[in-house]
Amino acid sequence: MDNDYGFVMVHVPHSSLAIPEKYKVGILLGEKQLDREMRRITDAYCDELYDAPEFSTRVIATVNRLVCDVERFRDDRLEPRAKAGQGLM
Repeated sequence: MDNDYGFVMVHVPHSSLAIPEKYKVGILLGEKQLDREMRRITDAYCDELYDAPEFSTRVIATVNRLVCDVERFRDDRLEPRAKAGQGLM
């Protein structure tokens, strides 16, 4: 891709279904509920969609957003999704 900067950086924050075992301990959902919730909130295959030579720099989250959502505000008072249980705390 041609642009004034010479490169394109792609940020893919929500494509992973991975939850390391050490973090599953703190999740109160059962396996079936957890699987359903992860698939509901995951942007599946976005990492593959942007796997092309013109996207030479890709930043891809390696864990599911239930574990770490890099797009959440640290302060839940600023996070619109906090009221729906999707804040930092």
